[in-house]
Amino acid sequence: MGWFSWLPWNRRRELEKLEAEVRRNMTPAAICTLVDKYQQQGEVNNAVETARRAIDRFPDSPAIRDMHVRVMRLHNQNALNKLHKELETRPTAQTFVRLSELYMKEMNDLNRALELGADGLSRFPDDEDLHLINGWIRLARYQSGRLASDGLKCVEHLEAATRANPMNYKALATLTRLLTEVGAYDRAMIPLNAIMRFAPEDASASSLIGRLQGLPPLGTDLEDLFKTVERSSGPTPENKSLADAFPAEATKASLAARVDEALAGQRVADFKRVDGVRAALVMDQGGKVVGSLVQQGSAAELAEVVHAIYAVSEDSSRRMDIGSFKRGILEAPGMRLHMTEAGGHVIAVITTKSTRDEVIRNAMNSFIDSVLKA
Repeated sequence: MGWFSWLPWNRRRELEKLEAEVRRNMTPAAICTLVDKYQQQGEVNNAVETARRAIDRFPDSPAIRDMHVRVMRLHNQNALNKLHKELETRPTAQTFVRLSELYMKEMNDLNRALELGADGLSRFPDDEDLHLINGWIRLARYQSGRLASDGLKCVEHLEAATRANPMNYKALATLTRLLTEVGAYDRAMIPLNAIMRFAPEDASASSLIGRLQGLPPLGTDLEDLFKTVERSSGPTPENKSLADAFPAEATKASLAARVDEALAGQRVADFKRVDGVRAALVMDQGGKVVGSLVQQGSAAELAEVVHAIYAVSEDSSRRMDIGSFKRGILEAPGMRLHMTEAGGHVIAVITTKSTRDEVIRNAMNSFIDSVLKA
């Protein structure tokens, strides 16, 4: 380090080099280094904004998640403390709304946001804003995992918000888009007509009414329609085109980095350096293996077993309304199966029972951070 590195313009030059590096090679490690440097140099706003963008781009990166929690908790500490104190002493509906929104938008913790939203509704069941924030939280989960249960709950909350305020345009427009995406055209006409009653000049609503009139719905059971979309991992191109009359914001799921399959196939061999590892494999969510390390037995047999366990775990997570499966450990005679989902793929590692879980968790986290590509 030079004698004059402390000068502000030299510190800024160092940051500019890191910024250029992130633009050239956007990896979790490079982003975390940049954010740490922003914090060291007192550029708090840059650190916060970079953390926000990073979690949207790398939601499955352990390093990015840890960095995001650290930065955002520090940035929002005063607001969190104030609202939690209100919750303990004199809670109002708006206390729950603001806390839920903070956990959803700032802390990226949808589960905590959902808990707070549900708690608020248990105390203020008819509050418009509470139904609205619960609808947004469910919508965020639905857009991420396309779980039918989240879509149905989103519709339920948004409809409740429009009953409380028939002129809530955001709720009506989101309802219209969601119902159109799944093919419930007849039901989508209800919020559309509501918009036309107080905004007869609305071009989006009038255009979509013209396109939906006369179209038979794809089904009469809303749950079945959402389950069809869940199985297809998204709406049909035709329904998406119709729903685009009310343009949606870019979803976090559409921005998220995916696993680079070629890189994952090469780097899965790195697990053999970890003491106690007997086998490792990476597969997509459909069961296609992209890389494996098997010391004994067949990779195909292992893949079949792992995919069956993953399918059961995913189904259980959905039934318990906790979103999609993310991480778990299965005990078996003489071994442990460590499994996690990241970037649209399943990473599974089999170890001896004596291998420390922390060692494997760290190895899996490093692997994920190295193969996620924006």
